[in-house]
Amino acid sequence: MSGARVQFGRSEDSPEVETGRDGRYESPLLNHGVIPVCVSHPSFQPAVNIVTVPAPGMTVRTDVSLRPGEKMVVRVHTLEDTPSPTQRSGYASGRGPPHGASVLARRASPP
Repeated sequence: MSGARVQFGRSEDSPEVETGRDGRYESPLLNHGVIPVCVSHPSFQPAVNIVTVPAPGMTVRTDVSLRPGEKMVVRVHTLEDTPSPTQRSGYASGRGPPHGASVLARRASPP
């Protein structure tokens, strides 16, 4: 699958690459040790493979399978039923909705 995002580690500044036309990718040079390989694509559920790089300079291969997902439309509202001005930064970052807000979710309509 082309165009998938492959991130080596879980922090915001972890190195990342994009898969090519043939779905293959090559990482930048990584330290040895245990490294989560996180793969995402807008049309699929994200997946994580844990890879152990045994020593510097060694090549390790891992294949990742992505499963189709369902898109959801999410609106965050305050108790007064007004759209929350922080819905994008607060909820998307994984910290949950802003205090006093409710989250309404539904499946996205098919295209």
